[in-house]
Amino acid sequence: MTELAFLPSDAVAHRSELVELNIEYLTWVLTGFSSITGTSVRDMLGMDIPQYVDKGIYVRHGFTDRPPYDEVEAPKALHPIIRFMERAL
Repeated sequence: MTELAFLPSDAVAHRSELVELNIEYLTWVLTGFSSITGTSVRDMLGMDIPQYVDKGIYVRHGFTDRPPYDEVEAPKALHPIIRFMERAL
């Protein structure tokens, strides 16, 4: 039996895996939205999902890294592996 291990991700070392995971997640979420709204994923994003993920959408729109905020729902044990971001309004 294979032992399961959780490792903190490294944005540089694990880039391809993180991109693949983001594409898979967005495909799942946006396919659901598409079935509800009748709008294609491409029309929602203005591009294909892989292009959208590759653009670094949050950074491109001015988000920056920050420490966990007080109201965060994620358990403290997961904070080291979650990327918290904010954008000034």
